[in-house]
Amino acid sequence: MHIIHSLHVDLFAGLPGTLFLGFTGALLRVAIVSGVVLYAPFMRKLDFGTVRHDHAARTRLRDLHDMLGNGRDADGQHQHPGRPSHRGLAEQSGRADDCAI
Repeated sequence: MHIIHSLHVDLFAGLPGTLFLGFTGALLRVAIVSGVVLYAPFMRKLDFGTVRHDHAARTRLRDLHDMLGNGRDADGQHQHPGRPSHRGLAEQSGRADDCAI
């Protein structure tokens, strides 16, 4: 039982482990609050965690993404904030047909 307690209190690292766990706990709280603040206005129209099955596949996948937070967009591509996808770059250059994704 001491091993489990030490793992959850200080990661077997003493004060640095305790500080690290405190910092990550604070980040978790910030992430939860910001997620609720951003998600709540949109989802007031729907019940919590609703996936709109009667909409297009893209909307359904987006709802699942928002609920699960898996880091992929509705097309299944990894998201890179601030960077357009390869498809986006090809469309910007006017060579969308050259991009085989």
